[in-house]
Amino acid sequence: MKCEQPGRGPRVLIVSNGHGEDSLGVLFAQALRRAGDVHVDAFPIVGLGDAYRRARIPVVGVQQPMPTGGFVRQGLRPFLTDVRAGLLGLTRRQLRALAAMRDQYDWAVAMGDVLPLWLCGRRLRLPFVFFPTAKSDYIRPHLGIEVKWMRKWPEVVFPRDAKTARSLAAAGVKAVYVGNLMMDALAPSGQPLPARDEPLVALLPGSRGEAYRNARLLLGAVLRLPAEFRYALALASELDPAELAQVGQRIGWEWQPHEPTGAGETMGLVGTLQAGRRSVWVYKGRFADILHAAEIVLGMAGTANEQAAGVGRPVVTCPGEGPQFTEKFVAAQKRLLGDALLVTEPSPAALAKGVLDVLADRDVYERMARVGRERMGEPGGAERAAKYCLELEGLRAAGR
Repeated sequence: MKCEQPGRGPRVLIVSNGHGEDSLGVLFAQALRRAGDVHVDAFPIVGLGDAYRRARIPVVGVQQPMPTGGFVRQGLRPFLTDVRAGLLGLTRRQLRALAAMRDQYDWAVAMGDVLPLWLCGRRLRLPFVFFPTAKSDYIRPHLGIEVKWMRKWPEVVFPRDAKTARSLAAAGVKAVYVGNLMMDALAPSGQPLPARDEPLVALLPGSRGEAYRNARLLLGAVLRLPAEFRYALALASELDPAELAQVGQRIGWEWQPHEPTGAGETMGLVGTLQAGRRSVWVYKGRFADILHAAEIVLGMAGTANEQAAGVGRPVVTCPGEGPQFTEKFVAAQKRLLGDALLVTEPSPAALAKGVLDVLADRDVYERMARVGRERMGEPGGAERAAKYCLELEGLRAAGR
């Protein structure tokens, strides 16, 4: 192979364009490493690639954080904000860097939307596979130009659900459904959360700056829910517990920081929000454990809401105030998740009522759980995709 070193397998470059896409890229990179002797690097187009760095996957190319966090398509104002921060110059440097890497890799992975598809097809010009994580026929079909490029460039396309795979295959795309990579990151740690008989409500405020505003709504809803319930908030690694504490204090919560011990139910616990007899445990790094222990989810997140639905947890949500979790975004998520998602008015009272209504009607609860599992699919997609790629003649022949 042209990039092989003695005793080493193919060299693979993952090109991804978003924080969630980076996380999926990590899962696929790890699956490739388990499946064969493969060297994997990552070129994140949006952000600094923190997910890759945490997983010790080498980050290459050019990165620079942008004010919108990658949501320039939410309108002209976010786009202009990023342009003023140097978006156009960054894009030019990334295009040059990508073209210069062509001889360093045997094949590539495009992870995300049409941008990495175009970058791999037109700039990198290596054999590659495509994970179109951003679109589903449940939300909206791919555009004609996207379908044309998927027919022309990738060796294989791995859609996120079976419905989209069937649609793309009917349009002449080599589309193979192996599962949804989002569901591969949810293995519980085996460490328990504090146990009582009462239901656990999971709070998912999101992973970007708007998560603090989302948390205000979610914590307001908890003030209107039974004090006997248990509550656990999954705080993204990028977020600051001190800022969350300030948000809570403005609406009557008291913050009690926790010194990590790394043992049992306190593993990852960064603090507790207390209001009267209500307590909200705030964890970092325990997202999967919280989902598996939860009875229901109060969520204002993108990928996390979808993963919660995928493990059979009904999700109650509402639009937020930030650039991501808008009415438009929530409407698209509703089309994707169907009856697994209950959308309320954007108020603490409406969110609390939604939780109580779902818990009070077992038929509604079970339908939401069933639909979520059906829409999101089974785990294991990363392993199946990795095996498929390493057996694909078009990729094996790339470095000969």
